[in-house]
Amino acid sequence: MKLSLTTLCMSTLLACGLYGADIPKDGNLTSMDDTVFTDEGSALIDVQHYDLAFDWNATGGDIRAKAILDVTAKAPLSQIALDFHGLHIDVLRVGGVKSDFKRAGDKLLITLPKKAEKGAALKVEIDYSGVPDPLKGEMVQGWSRLPEGKGIYAVNEPNSAKNWYPCNNHPLDKALYSFTVTVPEGYTAVANGTPGKTEVKNGRRTFRYSIEAPMASYLSMMHIGEYTRQEEKSKSGIPLYNYFFKGYEKLDAKTRGEYAKTGEMLEFFTGKFGGYPFKSSGIVVMGGESVLAFETQTRPTFGAHSGESKIAHEMAHLWFGDYVSLKQWKETWLKEGFATYAAALWFEHNNPDYMKQWVRGSYESMMGIQRIPKDEQLAKVLRFYTTKERTLTKEDIKALVLLGSHGKITKEAMGKILAKVPKKGISSYKLAPVLADAPFDYFSLTFNDFMKFNTIMRGEKPEGKEMGFEQMVGTLAKAPRTIEKFEEMYGPGSYTRGALALHALRLKVGNETFFTIIRAYLKRYGNANANSDDFIAVAQEVSKQDLSALFKGWLEDTLPPDMPTYGLYLKNYK
Repeated sequence: MKLSLTTLCMSTLLACGLYGADIPKDGNLTSMDDTVFTDEGSALIDVQHYDLAFDWNATGGDIRAKAILDVTAKAPLSQIALDFHGLHIDVLRVGGVKSDFKRAGDKLLITLPKKAEKGAALKVEIDYSGVPDPLKGEMVQGWSRLPEGKGIYAVNEPNSAKNWYPCNNHPLDKALYSFTVTVPEGYTAVANGTPGKTEVKNGRRTFRYSIEAPMASYLSMMHIGEYTRQEEKSKSGIPLYNYFFKGYEKLDAKTRGEYAKTGEMLEFFTGKFGGYPFKSSGIVVMGGESVLAFETQTRPTFGAHSGESKIAHEMAHLWFGDYVSLKQWKETWLKEGFATYAAALWFEHNNPDYMKQWVRGSYESMMGIQRIPKDEQLAKVLRFYTTKERTLTKEDIKALVLLGSHGKITKEAMGKILAKVPKKGISSYKLAPVLADAPFDYFSLTFNDFMKFNTIMRGEKPEGKEMGFEQMVGTLAKAPRTIEKFEEMYGPGSYTRGALALHALRLKVGNETFFTIIRAYLKRYGNANANSDDFIAVAQEVSKQDLSALFKGWLEDTLPPDMPTYGLYLKNYK
């Protein structure tokens, strides 16, 4: 990854000593020393509480905001550093005293009125204003306009929280939060935690939320829009506060039925994982055509068409990612692999045969096999892969059919299919009628064939040479503990391979011991942070087995192990 201008500026400032002289020897003032996000966070402070207040202007989209941070110094300090992007700082005070500050890229460097000793409590108050500037190049942009334009949403993973409030922007520094949000009448504001009292004054409404368990900054969220709140309780009495966009009731019954299962999912995971970790839960469902879903603590965020698997996945993040958070971003498998496997557990409890099918499909996907529907669901798959709609020619359709049939199609059958393609071509989102007579039930594509499929759908010429098997698998399903780059974090290595590692552990130690391991891990590291070594240590301690070979194979070796239980062997895919 190329160094950004911000990174270069930060390096220059450090080298020139602008604030380098104030960095104590026992830590890093301007970094949490994360191997992926080297410039995020500060290792020398511990934020205890964020009190965030926002007044939002619907016309211009600007905010007037105040952030009050209760901070503990982890070393003797004359400066502290926070992460903060773009917005204008009107006034900054520490301990009630107006304080000097400098900005270097996305770092806010605050000069303390007097030197703070290790363990000192600091109250930092920052009044700021403006329109949050989306973070370009990030996976999500932080504070953004809703797709239909009436309101905003702010989701942050991995490091976009800094575009709407000043923070210590790394999962290692978890803190308590309270939110006060004032919006025009007719709008609803949603944030993490339990809703408080709503007040109406001069045509504006003020909403309050508080979260009483520690939360990492990337898990915070804000929604302002035309939402309806639904209140209910799970069977065990967990309060659920669900927020649905205006028009939600017009979604099809299947989609609404999938969201209606969140309370049941919560109960299922509570039973499997040993109790629900927070005081309340719920969901936020936004408008638009999005199929995306976001991990936001206590109340996951969903696009209108996320689907049951994504819903279960995000609900499981309440335990894995939210309750137990990462020590380093490179070990993303500890939340994404766990949430992926939890979703499989959800479907397994309704269909005992599901796990066998899921394991085989997941393993073969690591081997480069992609199964893509040819019916109406194809458009959803293309949207998921963010493939823009384009017009396909008869030659494009012919190439697709040859891929799907692996070349085994008669001239007559191909002619019948191509006869359905209009002279002007056909939308890539509307291929179901054309492909209905294709001699295959779905596209079953090797990795290299999938690249060709994408080339056709995107209208781009293929680049480079085909990969060898080991390189392809090692790239497609990178060993979770060898991940070092941002572009590797959210790939099948973290999700699919991480989830299969957990299933391999379950096969090795047995069902009862496996869930005892999971519950012990959550209990030991709940409301805190963990890494792979922590999880492995718990697994070996509970099982009383040496599991080093199992974890090395799944988490470190280039190629994942065979799975003989399911007849899955690497040699069959070479």
